[in-house]
Amino acid sequence: MTPTALAPATAAETAPACSPAPDSLQQLFRSQQRFINHFFDNLDFPPIQQFCQACLDCQGVVIFTGVGKSGLIAQKICQTLVSTGTKAVFLSPQDALHGDIGIISPQDLLVCFSKSGATEEILRLVPFAR
Repeated sequence: MTPTALAPATAAETAPACSPAPDSLQQLFRSQQRFINHFFDNLDFPPIQQFCQACLDCQGVVIFTGVGKSGLIAQKICQTLVSTGTKAVFLSPQDALHGDIGIISPQDLLVCFSKSGATEEILRLVPFAR
């Protein structure tokens, strides 16, 4: 048996198979724009404004907490606020319940993230944080 030589691949063979056509990309962007517009059209601004004001009025540190994906989101928002000069920190609720709750002072604002609103660690933490 003799080895067969492989021909070099052509540009068409190496190009990505799922390159969207310009009009389908435009259609994708328009559909995403509709989702974004729907979000902002249905946003309840008073609670958001109240939360932002509470963060601005905070004399201490804005402390974020959450478990799982909610905790990851809380960490990201915390890091974003820190990059703007806001004093913020992430506190794991598990760590808080095992002694780290002492970091919270009366001047601080505790922001709890929970998808269900019934996360056991958050529910156990809140009474101690008051």
